[in-house]
Amino acid sequence: MAIAATELGIGSCHIWGAVRFLNDNDELLKELNLPEGMVPCCAIILGQTDEKYELRDIPENKIKTNFIK
Repeated sequence: MAIAATELGIGSCHIWGAVRFLNDNDELLKELNLPEGMVPCCAIILGQTDEKYELRDIPENKIKTNFIK
């Protein structure tokens, strides 16, 4: 969703504190009417922004990856 928002020029921000609060509050969880066994795992807000998104050149080795077989 965040990537799609960026493509549309819409700003986004992950709100991790909201997820923690929801998962610690049974009353609020009930109000979400989620299927049994499901819990919120992330929250995001979307909105207009003045920030300009520019293509960045990110080196492939910026994040080290180890593959375990």
